[in-house]
Amino acid sequence: MRLSKQHIVHIKRMLSTTIDLHGLPVAITDSLAHLAINIDIDRFSNKGANGYLFFGIHRILNRRIAVKYYYWGGKDHCHAEPATLASIKHNNILTIYSAESIDDEWAYFIAEFCKNGDLDDYRSRTAIGTKDAFQITSGILSGLSALHSSGFIHRDLKPQNILIDDKKQPVIGDFGSVKSVPQGDCLISESGHSILYRPPEAFGSFRYSYRSDIYQVGIALFQLLGGQLSYIDLDYLSAKEKAVYHDLDDECDKQLLVDKAIEKLIVKGKLIDLESLPCWIDKKVKSIIKKATHLYEEKRYSSCTEMMIDLSKVRKTTHDWCLDASGSLILSSSTMYRVRRE
Repeated sequence: MRLSKQHIVHIKRMLSTTIDLHGLPVAITDSLAHLAINIDIDRFSNKGANGYLFFGIHRILNRRIAVKYYYWGGKDHCHAEPATLASIKHNNILTIYSAESIDDEWAYFIAEFCKNGDLDDYRSRTAIGTKDAFQITSGILSGLSALHSSGFIHRDLKPQNILIDDKKQPVIGDFGSVKSVPQGDCLISESGHSILYRPPEAFGSFRYSYRSDIYQVGIALFQLLGGQLSYIDLDYLSAKEKAVYHDLDDECDKQLLVDKAIEKLIVKGKLIDLESLPCWIDKKVKSIIKKATHLYEEKRYSSCTEMMIDLSKVRKTTHDWCLDASGSLILSSSTMYRVRRE
C-alpha cells in the first residue's frame, strides 16, 4: 500500500522531521506518528539489513534511543531478536527498554543508543591501536560467550552489527539472525545474511555452530588490526568475471556472480590474507586469527573463553602500534615513526 501525499504530510508534522518516509510500510509510518508523542525521531539509518532503524530523544526517559522495526509475521511467528536481547543482561550486549508488535507483520523495540556508531564507523575515524583491537575483540567475545551460554548462536557477527558505546566498549547490537540451539545439540541451520562473513561450513553442510560465530569474530579481529577485506564487489572478480559482470543487465545476476566468487574464496580458506596485516603484527597474533578462522571448524577455538585467554597472553607482550590517518606509526609511548613507501 502506497502512502498518499496527505498521509506523508500529516506524519511528518507529527514527527517534526525531514526523514524521507517514501517506501516505508504504512504500519511503520503510523507507528512512528504514535511514537512521536514521547520520542523526537530525528534520524533514519538504512544500514539495518533486518528492518528499519530510527533514532531520537525519548522525552520521558530523557535519553537518546534507537527504534528498530522488524518483520516478524513470517512462518516462524516469533520475536527472537528483542526476546533474546531482553533475556541476557551483559555490558557487551545491547540493552532493550521495550518492545511491541504493531500488526500481524511488523513489530519494533526501543534500545540504547551507542553514539560512536558501529565498528566500521568507529574504524573509519579512529586510530585503533593493537591493544585496542585486542580489547574490543575480547569485549565481543565476552558478550558472545553470554549468548552461547544462554543457548543461542548469533550467525551474523560483522562490524556493522557491533556498536561502540559511550565508554568505547563493543556492544553486540543486531540479533536479527540469532537462533536457539536445540537442547543436547550444537548445530543449527545456516543464515542467509552477510556472505562475506559466512563461515565455510555454511556453504557445504548449511549449518552453524558456536565455532561459526568464533570464525566471524576472527574476521573482525583481522580487520581491527589492519587486515584488508574489501567491501567492493568487483575486487573479488577475475578479469574474465568482470567482463561477464559488465555484460549482465540484471542486478540480481550480478550479485549472484559476486557471491559465487566470494564463496569460492571462503570454502578454500582464502578469503583473508594474513600477509596484508601491518608489518608489526607478529606471528603469535597471526596464529590467533588463523586458529579462529580455520577452514575446519573442529580446529578453531572451542569456546570464546579459550580465544580470550590467548588474546590476554599476547596483549602482555605486544607493543601498541597503530596507523593514523596521516600514515604515521604511533607507539604507546607517544614516539612517532613515519612510514616510508619503497
